[in-house]
Amino acid sequence: LGLILFGLSTTYWQSLVFRAIVGFLAGNSVVVRAIIADIASPSNAAKAWSFWGFAFAIGRMVSMLIGGALSRPAIAYPSHFSSHSVWGKYPYFLPCLTGGIISFVGVLLVLFVYTETKKPHIVNMSERSTFLSIQDKEEAQPSRVCSVDMI
Repeated sequence: LGLILFGLSTTYWQSLVFRAIVGFLAGNSVVVRAIIADIASPSNAAKAWSFWGFAFAIGRMVSMLIGGALSRPAIAYPSHFSSHSVWGKYPYFLPCLTGGIISFVGVLLVLFVYTETKKPHIVNMSERSTFLSIQDKEEAQPSRVCSVDMI
């Protein structure tokens, strides 16, 4: 939504506020890193992290090419976009609308296709009893905490 509003901004302050909204709502990098950490084994972690960096760089380059090709459509493509329509009044609305639609499709994919990558840890009884015996031994040891009253 912030990206689409950014394309409709007509003043510097509007564009600054809408771009800030886009920045505040953009947390996908952290989510992708968590997913990679969940699914990558130690043997293929380096390959997974390098693939993420490569895909991020390619995405940045392709998005700039698409944004440049779609900006000012009334001037670049006058036979398809009228200069008296919304495309003439807001020359950067089309690339922002395109980016907003792509983001919305990503949200739909996450909601309906994505499956959780973090596997729940199931504790079997032998692990549980080992954990409890360690916990009991720690509680049985005398405390080494020194308070001000003891000094």
